[in-house]
Amino acid sequence: MAGELNSSGSILREATRYRPDIDGIRAVAVISVIAYHIGLPPFSGGFVGVDIFFVISGFLIINQVIARISEGRFSFGDFWARRILRILPPYFLVLVVSGLIANFVLASEEEFRRFWDQVLYSALMIVNHLFLMEQGYFDADSVTKPLLHLWSLAVEEQFYFGAPILLVCLAWIWRRSESGRYVVAGIVVLIAVASFLACVWLTDAANEKNYAFYLMPTRMWEFIIGASAAAAAPFLSRLNRGAVELLAISGLALVVFAVTRFTEATPFPGKAAFIPVAGAFLLILAGMSHRRPLVNRMLASPPMVGIGLISYSWYLWHWPLLTFGRIYSFEYQHIGTDLMFGGVLSLILATCTYLLVERPIREWRRRGVRSGLNWRVAVAGVGACSLVAISAPLQAAVAPVVEIPVPVEPGKAHLECRLPLLIDTKECLESAAGRMTGVILGDSHANAAYRTLNAVAESHGHFLINSAFNGCTPMLGVVNVRRGNSARCASWQENAASGIETIRPQFAIFAAQWAFHTRWNAAMWSTKPERDQRAFFVKSVRDTIARLQASGVERILVVGPVPVWKRPAPECLARGQKYGVDPSDPCGWSFDATMSRRAIPVEWLSEAVAGLDSVRFADPIKAFCSARWCKPYEGSTLLYRDHSHLTSEGVKRLIAEIEPELQWVMDISGELEVAIPGSLGEGAEATDSAP
Repeated sequence: MAGELNSSGSILREATRYRPDIDGIRAVAVISVIAYHIGLPPFSGGFVGVDIFFVISGFLIINQVIARISEGRFSFGDFWARRILRILPPYFLVLVVSGLIANFVLASEEEFRRFWDQVLYSALMIVNHLFLMEQGYFDADSVTKPLLHLWSLAVEEQFYFGAPILLVCLAWIWRRSESGRYVVAGIVVLIAVASFLACVWLTDAANEKNYAFYLMPTRMWEFIIGASAAAAAPFLSRLNRGAVELLAISGLALVVFAVTRFTEATPFPGKAAFIPVAGAFLLILAGMSHRRPLVNRMLASPPMVGIGLISYSWYLWHWPLLTFGRIYSFEYQHIGTDLMFGGVLSLILATCTYLLVERPIREWRRRGVRSGLNWRVAVAGVGACSLVAISAPLQAAVAPVVEIPVPVEPGKAHLECRLPLLIDTKECLESAAGRMTGVILGDSHANAAYRTLNAVAESHGHFLINSAFNGCTPMLGVVNVRRGNSARCASWQENAASGIETIRPQFAIFAAQWAFHTRWNAAMWSTKPERDQRAFFVKSVRDTIARLQASGVERILVVGPVPVWKRPAPECLARGQKYGVDPSDPCGWSFDATMSRRAIPVEWLSEAVAGLDSVRFADPIKAFCSARWCKPYEGSTLLYRDHSHLTSEGVKRLIAEIEPELQWVMDISGELEVAIPGSLGEGAEATDSAP
């Protein structure tokens, strides 16, 4: 190029020509993402590499479409055929290999169901919506989702399904009149601003789900900013070499800052995403100058270009290998092992994929698309996606599952008397009439125990009301500001408190994942956690007890925390059986480690109930532990249905352990009438094979 860009035609030619420094920026992005996933400390914010990919993609693809439209040779078939040939062959290769690995690594029915759901949604390019739907209180750990990384490909392909249609419409408006270009500019700016504001608002909003992270409309602004680098190129002619060098250095500094200073605690994407996006924009813009700044020359070096060329395949391979390796080792994460699978092995496979799949198809594409294969390729791509999507449920049905039955809860749910959701207490009062009535308060741990406890209560002529709410603090008037569901929890608590005041139960049982509720608590409707969480927790428990007593509750039992495990019990036990290993160590904890993990909530709860009349504290720990080891199962019987929630058999063991306290709170003189299996105490030492 013989000078700075000074016309729209030359700008588009510059934007669509091959630039090695773009591959260098890709290298920065993919290295950041993979290093972050492996857990290398300097890359605590490496997840922003995906945002950099979005900016690069917006710059290249959107400007290619604009260039072809301006030349009068744009074709939807041509565009989508090129995208299909670029994206799908390596994509499907990774899906197929992942499916084969899954049969050897996964064990439980739930694991296989989740995996083949991911395959189905990935084939349809909507897997971002699956992962968004799965977010919440019972969401599985990200390390157990082998195709989690494909959310970004889904976002990108969704954008490029609609973007060409929008660009053709904008081109028509542009050509209609002299003012058309201003209308088009206004529309594009409006879309970008609306997308960015929605991204910020949804990131900052109190939601359990991070809509801004997974949805395409809240990521559109990143693609548009990337595309706008071409529009900003004419301003480069006004800058001297020093200013252009400063642009490139500033861009690199912004990217490095985001990669090294952001953490998982950074609200993201939101306003924070603007930093890496702006950095990538400046790097791309600076590279359009004929002065070729030093930073861009470094990015265009052979090693960086080489990594950039295989970046797509490396991104595809690294996460499934990393995840399956962790799953096989019972989700044990070690940087050395992760580096071998997620780094070295995935890099080798990526190089082979590029040389044997991507590059040959790219050469064939250059010949084939000119030969009129456009729509045939597009239809074939859609057909391949449909075939994979159809086969996914079939593969799930024949998966080599290890059956670990989860005990079913007995008794009635009494949905007509679940106070958080109650509008009218009439039916609840009718159910409780003439019977001693109690209420169970807490979170999903209380919900998990409700049916079995209610079966015990009803066998003695009592009635137990359910006032538990998943994911919410059990202390009335208190919310957890990190949960993102504060408004809903506050509303549920008000309903529960009102119902208790109306029904006036005689006894109450507290049960919760107390360790979770020792952090980030605040007064209802507050947005910041109290500074002294211990003092606030103790006061909140005591205030709730006082409020219950003022509503006529005569006896209150606070049940201490049950152990929380390293990984979901059914899946862990199934893997142990499939791999032929003793699951005690990977699925359980030593007694000392368990006591250490629950020391804070036990200490705080003990302080909260100390000296209170008609209030007792019951610690259920011995229901799940011998003197040396704690396990979420006994033999082939599951005591837990996931990381922390009890099965009915687990609740029965809890009842057996704290039977005297339950007899006291329910005012029952005889034995509790519920089938209780043998305890873990007698003889446990003889059969405990854990180290």
